[in-house]
Amino acid sequence: MKHVVMCGLLLWYVGFFLFMGMAPYDPQSWAFANILPLLFVGVLTITHHRLPFSSASYVLFTVFLTLHTIGSHYTYA
Repeated sequence: MKHVVMCGLLLWYVGFFLFMGMAPYDPQSWAFANILPLLFVGVLTITHHRLPFSSASYVLFTVFLTLHTIGSHYTYA
C-alpha cells in the first residue's frame, strides 16, 4: 500500500511540476529555483528502499514541493 501512495505522490508532483513549468512568470528564475527540489526528489526516489520514511512524511514532502513549485512559478512575488 505504501508503494501505491508513493507512486501516486510522485505522479502528482511530476504532473503538477510540468503543468506549472508552462509559461512561468520568469523562466530563468523558475528553472534556477527548481534545481534543488528536483535533486531532492531524485535522491528520495533513489534511496527510498535504503532510507524509508513514513507515508505521512512523503505526503508532507509533496505538499512542501507543491507549494514551492507554485511560489517559483510566480517568482515568490
